[in-house]
Amino acid sequence: MKLVSYFQLSSNVLPSVLVVLLNKLIFARYGATGITLTCFHFAAMTLYLFVCERIGVFRRKSLPVADVFQLSLVFCGFVVFTNLSLQTNTVASYLVFKMATAPAIVIVEALWCCRKFSSQVLLTLVSVSLANVSFAVPTLGFGKFQGESKMGNSLV
Repeated sequence: MKLVSYFQLSSNVLPSVLVVLLNKLIFARYGATGITLTCFHFAAMTLYLFVCERIGVFRRKSLPVADVFQLSLVFCGFVVFTNLSLQTNTVASYLVFKMATAPAIVIVEALWCCRKFSSQVLLTLVSVSLANVSFAVPTLGFGKFQGESKMGNSLV
């Protein structure tokens, strides 16, 4: 059972990282805009979901538009803003911001929607947040001697 879980996790993480690196390459080499890439992502995802439905991975459900409209807007905004972030930031910075998304969503749901989360979920988010902070500090330039290295010891 654990082998299946590891396979599922890696089959999610590896393509995600490859998509991010490919997006950054497209920005750098071809000068594509965030909106262009977002349109391509939506078109590719629509095609992918259509194929998955046709081969029986899932069955389509019909939902009232009003019930999913807000969620759709949030999803579209998330994709647009992450692509814009990738267009202007390094891949490492982008990944730091992306990793902060899950804890941020939990905080918003807890405060705004009064949703309760299990201690297992909270501990997972604490570990993700700590890992993110430990990665963010050197990546985003919050190191102890950051100003010193850039300014030639002028802080002493």
